[in-house]
Amino acid sequence: MKRRFQLAALHVALTLTAWPMESVMNRVMIRELGIPALGVGVLLSFAYFLSPLQIFIGRRSDRLRFLGVQRTPWILIGFTLCIGSMLLAPQVIQAIPVSNLGWLWAVLVFLPWGVGFKLASVGYFTLAAEGLGERERSRTVAIMFIAMILSIIATSVLMGRMLEPFSFAVLSK
Repeated sequence: MKRRFQLAALHVALTLTAWPMESVMNRVMIRELGIPALGVGVLLSFAYFLSPLQIFIGRRSDRLRFLGVQRTPWILIGFTLCIGSMLLAPQVIQAIPVSNLGWLWAVLVFLPWGVGFKLASVGYFTLAAEGLGERERSRTVAIMFIAMILSIIATSVLMGRMLEPFSFAVLSK
């Protein structure tokens, strides 16, 4: 039971980086900054275009160990990339309307977020698949997704209240 909730906590934590990146940044870039929706869509789609990378990540995490540990380093590297990108995104998106170099900075923030998301999610889903029996696996995945949905709802409400009225000072905190 404890392992289920640990895996669900990993899933929730990664979701908490995805929601601000995909939802809040989307709204801010299009509505507040007037950035073309096509450009915003491209930035936000990096994580999905990188999905084939999951095959490579999975193979490497199966075979490669860091300091004797198999999955944990991949998850930690993924979370580090996600959190770092999420913290830099508010500052970087403000540079997009000012110069074309802003787009390059945005790519350099959103691309690592997508890679980090894939690194972390492959790691903990593999832990769920390998570390649990067949009967426990479906329960664990159900708990993971229920926790994710509840965290998305709670984060939506909380961030919606924090960002009304919108200001970059609040977003950057």
